[in-house]
Amino acid sequence: MGLLFTSLWLEGQNLRLGAERERLYMQNLRGKRVAVVAHAASLADSEHSVDRLLRRGVDLRFVFTPEHGFRGTASAGEKVESARDEQTGLRLVSLYGDRRRPSAADMDSIDVVVYDLQDLSIRFYTYVSTLIYVMEACAEYQKTLIVLDRPSPFADVVDGPILDTARHRSFVGLHPVPVLYGLTSGEYALMAKGEQWVRGADSLDLQVVPVEHYRRERIYPSSPPSPNLANQNAINWYPSLCFFEATDVSVGRGTDAPFEQYGAPWWGDSSHWFVPVSRIGATSPPHEGDTVLGVDLRKVPAPLGIDWSHLWEAKYRYDSLRIADSLTVYPPFARTFINRLSGTSSLMQALDQGWTAGQFQASYFSDVLRYNLARQRYLLYESITDYQPGLVTPSLEQETLPAQPQPRKPWWRRKVRSASPKP
Repeated sequence: MGLLFTSLWLEGQNLRLGAERERLYMQNLRGKRVAVVAHAASLADSEHSVDRLLRRGVDLRFVFTPEHGFRGTASAGEKVESARDEQTGLRLVSLYGDRRRPSAADMDSIDVVVYDLQDLSIRFYTYVSTLIYVMEACAEYQKTLIVLDRPSPFADVVDGPILDTARHRSFVGLHPVPVLYGLTSGEYALMAKGEQWVRGADSLDLQVVPVEHYRRERIYPSSPPSPNLANQNAINWYPSLCFFEATDVSVGRGTDAPFEQYGAPWWGDSSHWFVPVSRIGATSPPHEGDTVLGVDLRKVPAPLGIDWSHLWEAKYRYDSLRIADSLTVYPPFARTFINRLSGTSSLMQALDQGWTAGQFQASYFSDVLRYNLARQRYLLYESITDYQPGLVTPSLEQETLPAQPQPRKPWWRRKVRSASPKP
C-alpha cells in the first residue's frame, strides 16, 4: 500500500555527479577556507572528493566525518573519535563522537562547507541527520554550504510511516518524512530549507550542484556507503530488515552477508544458519558466537520499498515460542527503539494487537500521499516512470545552479486536494 515509484538499475548511464561538475562550484572555493563532509564512498570518477579538492589547489582545512568514520570501518552506532588521516595529513573532525554538530571553533576557521556523502534516501540512515546539523551550523555562523548531489537507490521511492516529531524525533529521524522519503541529498537539503525544518533556514546560503543526466534510476554506489551494506542486495533489503535491530533477531551483522539474511537461535525449523562473529565494521554483533537459524535472502527478489512480511513472520514465531514455553518469562518482541526507527508508536501497536502487515501499511497510506504532494516541489530530476514524475530540471547543459524554492507553509499544515495517485 505504501506509495512506490518503480525504479530500475541501469548501468552505463552517462551521469556526471555533482562532484564532477567542477565548473559549477570550484570558483566558489577559490581563495576560501574549506571543510568537506566526506567518507569512504565519496568517490567520483574513481577519485575521492578530498583528493579532487586537494588536486585542484583548494585550501582544505579539515574533513567532517559521519557515522562509520572517514574510512568507513566503524560499526553502526560506534563512537568515532576525531583523528588525523594518515594518507592526506588532514584533520578528521568526527560528527559521530562526543558531538554531532560542528562547533563554533570549527566554523570560525572556515568559509565554506562542501557536503559529499553517499546517502540512500532512508530516514534512519544517519547521513541525512548529519546534513541537517551541518546546515544549521552554516546558517548560524553565516557560512556557505555546497551540496554535491549524488544518485540514490531509493530516490524514486516513497514508503513507510511519517515520523511523529513530537514523540519520536532523534538522530535516526529528525523531520516529518516517511522512512523512504524519495529525495537525493540535494533535494532533501532544499526541502529542509524550504519547509523551515532547519534553524535559521532563511539565512542559509545553500548551493546544490545537481547530477547531470539523472532520471531517478535505481543506481547503486560504486563503493559501500557503510560497512554492512556491501552490495546491491543488502541495500535493497536494508529498509525492510533494519527494524529487526530493535528486536532479538539478527540481521547478519558479523557475517559475510549482513542484511541479506536474518534469524535467531529460537527461530525454529530452518535449513539456513549462520554464526555471527566480531569483525571490522561489526564489533560484538547480536548473538555473537551463537548458531542462528533463519532466512536467506541472497536469492530472493528484493522489494522496491519496504516488505513488512518478514517482521510479521518473526513476531509470529516469537509469539509461538512464548506460548510453547509458557513457564519462561520472555521480554517483549520489540524494544521501544522500534518507535524511533519507524517514527511512530503505531508499528509496535500493530504488532502487539494482531494487525496484519497490510492493515499497518494502509494506516499510513494517506499520510504518504500527502507528503508526496509537498515533495514534488523540491525534485530536481525527472523520473523515468509515468506514475508520478518529478519536476523537470532546468537545462543542465546551461551549467547553471538550480533556483532554490522559496519558503512556504509547512506541508503538514496544508490541505490535501486529492488523495488519489495518478493512474
